[in-house]
Amino acid sequence: MSKRDTYVVVTVDTAQIEEEYGNLAKTTTPMEILVDKQYVTFSDNRGDASGKGNNFTSTVNKSKNIIWIGIAEIEGATVQIIDFEHKGGHKIVDNIHENYGVLEGKIKNGNSNETETEIYSLKFQINGMGNIYEIDPQLEMAP
Repeated sequence: MSKRDTYVVVTVDTAQIEEEYGNLAKTTTPMEILVDKQYVTFSDNRGDASGKGNNFTSTVNKSKNIIWIGIAEIEGATVQIIDFEHKGGHKIVDNIHENYGVLEGKIKNGNSNETETEIYSLKFQINGMGNIYEIDPQLEMAP
């Protein structure tokens, strides 16, 4: 398999999140909320099966990039991916930066000949305001 950048599409059911957590656009003090995995679906360009929240693992290659792109299920809404936080396992992503709601990171070179896994938190906002939502997927770096 060729080594390449990984693009992860994060599809968010914004209507269901608003119904579950209230009218977010009118929130005066944004809160961080761990979102139920049923409201977020992940897919990528690597052929990893689509999955919900922490049941999703993306495969990445050493020294390549990973890019997260947010998509809203309903027309007119937007999803901005704003932050990445290491939660457990090997720390394999470095140099993370956000640009207009798209998050990009560099996969470390790694010295191991074993598969390394990182558990992380991905944070996003709906329509660029209000509460910050968090979901916990995983990355797996091939040896």
